[in-house]
Amino acid sequence: MTFKAPGRDTPRLVIWPETAIPNLIEEETTTRYLIARHLGDDGLVLTGGVKVERDENGYAISARNSLLLSIPMRR
Repeated sequence: MTFKAPGRDTPRLVIWPETAIPNLIEEETTTRYLIARHLGDDGLVLTGGVKVERDENGYAISARNSLLLSIPMRR
């Protein structure tokens, strides 16, 4: 993954190993944005991450490994 602008050689699928991204991807929109901006319109990311379960007050009660797939949003 690089910070160069997506172009003709932009990957269609990026696979990152388990917990390669230490952030809570499901909860952090900035992290998702930074990943998505490096993909083309059809880009996919498959990675492992941490899934946090929260109680009704928003407190973390458990965490576990999770498989995350990011797909492009079409309008």
